Amino acid sequence: MYALLIQLRSETFRADLPPWMDLALAIVGLGTVLSFAGLFLAKRETRMISVLRASRYLGYATVLNTIAAACFSIPVLVPTFEFPILITRWPGVYMVIAYAFFVMIGVLGTFAWSAFYRWMPEFISKEGVYMPLFVFQFFAMEVGIYLMSVFMFLGGYVGSALAYSGVGDAVVGASMEFAVIPSALGIFLLSMSALVGVTNTLLSKRIY
Repeated sequence: MYALLIQLRSETFRADLPPWMDLALAIVGLGTVLSFAGLFLAKRETRMISVLRASRYLGYATVLNTIAAACFSIPVLVPTFEFPILITRWPGVYMVIAYAFFVMIGVLGTFAWSAFYRWMPEFISKEGVYMPLFVFQFFAMEVGIYLMSVFMFLGGYVGSALAYSGVGDAVVGASMEFAVIPSALGIFLLSMSALVGVTNTLLSKRIY
């Protein structure tokens, strides 16, 4: 992420880049410390988690995300926000995409993973997955979908409001730039979550 931000800074001026670059450096530093610490720690057997328990946690996430999806739709009913009008403006497509992806990944996606883990013993006769990988998959999925959806929605709303006010496309595009990096980071986390989830499934074991 830090290398990509350096490349972006060399091509265009973005006032919001330094905080994200500092965060990227902090993550690199933390990862380096944890990596070296792991080399000197005594090796222990990696903990496993029951797929039924993993399914239950993802089920909780499905319920939470369903409630969040319902809450996100409530402002549409408030005339002050002018959502029906703003969605017709070109930046409004970002709001539609953000909500659609939240439902597809945050609600249907977590439900699908929950059902898959629930039926893993019947499908492939495996009852356990690695806990560290599952924890990463779970939190990367949750953080990623909220990060991507919230910032894409905000960026689309701000841009649509300006477009509705008659502001030029160049200014509208510039006003939406604050949402680009967080949204991209959310997409990256979602991709890593799916990859780690598939890997964890392939590494699953019988624990009974």
